[in-house]
Amino acid sequence: MDTRKILHVSMFTPGLNGRWGLPLLWWGKPGVGKSRVIETVATALGLMCHTLVASIREPADFGGLPIPVERGRRRFMEYAPPGWASDFEIDGDGRGVVFVDELTTTAPATQAALLRMVLDGALGDYYFPRGVRFVAAANPVADAAGGWDLTPPLANRFGHLNWESPEPADWCDWLIGANGASTDDVGDDERISSETEEARVMAAWPTAFAKAKGVVAGFVKARPDLLHRMPDAGSSGRGKAWPSHRTWEMATRALAGCDVHGADDIIVDELVASFVGPGAGSELTTFRTKVKLPDPEAVLDGKVKFKHEPARLDRTVAVLSSCSALVTSGKCERQNERSEKLWEIIGGMVGDAADLTVPAARALVRKRLHQGGEAKKSLIALQPILEAAGVRP
Repeated sequence: MDTRKILHVSMFTPGLNGRWGLPLLWWGKPGVGKSRVIETVATALGLMCHTLVASIREPADFGGLPIPVERGRRRFMEYAPPGWASDFEIDGDGRGVVFVDELTTTAPATQAALLRMVLDGALGDYYFPRGVRFVAAANPVADAAGGWDLTPPLANRFGHLNWESPEPADWCDWLIGANGASTDDVGDDERISSETEEARVMAAWPTAFAKAKGVVAGFVKARPDLLHRMPDAGSSGRGKAWPSHRTWEMATRALAGCDVHGADDIIVDELVASFVGPGAGSELTTFRTKVKLPDPEAVLDGKVKFKHEPARLDRTVAVLSSCSALVTSGKCERQNERSEKLWEIIGGMVGDAADLTVPAARALVRKRLHQGGEAKKSLIALQPILEAAGVRP
């Protein structure tokens, strides 16, 4: 597994709530170099890195420190962040990594205080800049000093990956190499501009994200039992990766991020499974291989012809989902022309599989992309089904 590539992909993938980065939790035995590599990669990617050992912090360090304030004639309590949290804005450009180390030595009360930070980038009343990412590392509970199992809510906010210890020969090469001394030894030729990389990702994001949405939506509709499958109480799996509404969204973003960064199949499978678990992840891999989803831009621009096959309903759902996701995104080029092409595809399916077209038609109507000739023809044919679904254009 290419640890550095996975870190690169995860840090430069648009995450939840308008933030950058997919939060990853790396599991590995003590002393295998997790902290050093994560800090070095962050530096090479042009990101300031703050390392925290959560077990020696109080819950207030992540929930905010109570400060009395006056407004007019009234007094209130606000929750101010600790000093280190503002370094990303004061000393940097608003981009960086908060690296939470030794997570399994953290008591449940402090784990609870971490919930909003990891998901929303919030410390009390303060919000980190959108360019601050979150990464964590943990030793297995049996190997941790005074170890605690992760609570399910915190575990479900991370992607979970196992840290692979380097082979002796690789470790020796690292030791005697140019970067063996410290994270400050990252050479200029190894550094990238985080601002430039973010711009590159955002330029390719609409198409990649739409395609990933189509794949995951098609899969979940085919396997609705895997949308939310929390392990039973008492199971060790509750503290690792498992399918939920939130982790499926992160897996979708991971799939799109891998596409943008040109990651190989091994990294795609590892990163997706880190959020939804190995079982659901492997089934999604099988589905992706079987569906062979075409590029939604190519379909909507007429470069690739799509024809509904009654024996492949899963593929039809995936194609319609990806195309509607692309057309309804705010950054879609030639939006009106492409929406007309999608209405043409929908209209051609009314006789065979009208029910499969409802989600795409509903998305277009909600975005008011139903004014053209193809849209009107399709809407007339679909009117009874759309009205039954509560859609009244």
